[in-house]
Amino acid sequence: MASNRVKIDSMAAAIMEGLQEYADLATDDVKKAVKKAGTEVKKQISGTAPQKSGKYAKSWTAKTTKETSNALEVTVHSRNRYQVLPKIIELWGLNVQTDVQSKKNFAQLNAR
Repeated sequence: MASNRVKIDSMAAAIMEGLQEYADLATDDVKKAVKKAGTEVKKQISGTAPQKSGKYAKSWTAKTTKETSNALEVTVHSRNRYQVLPKIIELWGLNVQTDVQSKKNFAQLNAR
């Protein structure tokens, strides 16, 4: 126990050292958990995907998109396939523009 003794002048430094060591250990554990969660989500999507040809299920991947010393971001996505949502959003935008234009045209016709 004698080696654990710290003088009052260096107590703050000793406490900070212990907290930093704990933070490093906790960060490593959290990063492992995030990677595992990303892999599990990928497996779940692939497992429940339609199996007509199997290409859709195989296209999913878990990718590390951002990593710092104390943070990790994992993105699960389909590799350059089946980009349905962007196409739906694009078509919805065109539909809204067409709807607005047709309402303007209709208002002009009624004004005549």
